[in-house]
Amino acid sequence: MAKILISMIFLFLFNSCAEDDTSVSDEMEVNVIRTYHDYYISSASGVKNRNHSLYVIGDDIPWLLEIDYDYNLKNKFDLADTGNLVNGRTPKALKADFESLGFLNDSNLLVLSSGSVNHTRDTAYIFNIYSHTLINKKNIRPLFESIKEYVNMSTENEINLEGLAISDNNVYLFHRGNVSENFIIQVNKLDFDSYMYSSGTIPSFEAFWFDLPTSDGVISGFSGACMHPNDSAIIFCASLEKSDNEVNDGEIVGSYVGYIPLTTLSEGKYTATLLRENDEVSQYKIEGLCFKDSTEGINNLNYVPLLGVVDNDDGTSYFLELQMTLK
Repeated sequence: MAKILISMIFLFLFNSCAEDDTSVSDEMEVNVIRTYHDYYISSASGVKNRNHSLYVIGDDIPWLLEIDYDYNLKNKFDLADTGNLVNGRTPKALKADFESLGFLNDSNLLVLSSGSVNHTRDTAYIFNIYSHTLINKKNIRPLFESIKEYVNMSTENEINLEGLAISDNNVYLFHRGNVSENFIIQVNKLDFDSYMYSSGTIPSFEAFWFDLPTSDGVISGFSGACMHPNDSAIIFCASLEKSDNEVNDGEIVGSYVGYIPLTTLSEGKYTATLLRENDEVSQYKIEGLCFKDSTEGINNLNYVPLLGVVDNDDGTSYFLELQMTLK
């Protein structure tokens, strides 16, 4: 009943966002400042910025990559199995499907598999960026199953977590709903940390459903997220892909970039715009976002420099330097 009520409120107040709409929102603007085509990083799916380095994952590579701001490789750290690579990529049936990452604290970076396939895609990795060591590796299938039960997910569908945002108080997990529904799981940060590091007790959580916009008849699905540096809002990307399941790739239609104030999270309220270049809808499948520059000193809610990573589904990736302006 609560889920239905939230959806009705959202549809009533924000119907213009949920309809098939390729127009640019009049509440925000996102411009592509620069693009970089990386031919060596496959299927980039997440990026985070810390101490003048970018940390990047890809959904069919077993490594955590550290690169500099000019996109040169600095370090490559093994996380998942590296013994099944074919042309530098892990086959679909075997890949760990890294889809999201975020800092639990200043030094420990969490990398999550999507959960979309049992056994191969249900692991969490905690990596210390200073000691270059894997702190913990944990199967979190019980958490995935608990989320599925909580949201009453159909047995025909699978969990597909593709975004992660971590604030001082909470952790937000983003389920991609191009097949089922888009929702965000909110977990208390202390409880989440306890579970990830050692505890067998699944933390309690809440779920918030979102009716994301469509374009060209395709429903957008959460594909990445980050917190605004003052923790007041979530910035997300939602890509458009013509696929009828959680595993196979499809034709790329484009991506939305959006903004969710935490004060309206429970209402499903957001602002989003379809990414364009030169007045044309871009065909980028944005899979992850972070702040392009250091978050230190950034206090302007309305002017946010971002870096997005794009999975090209061909063994290459794009980096997009973006500028978000909220009006």
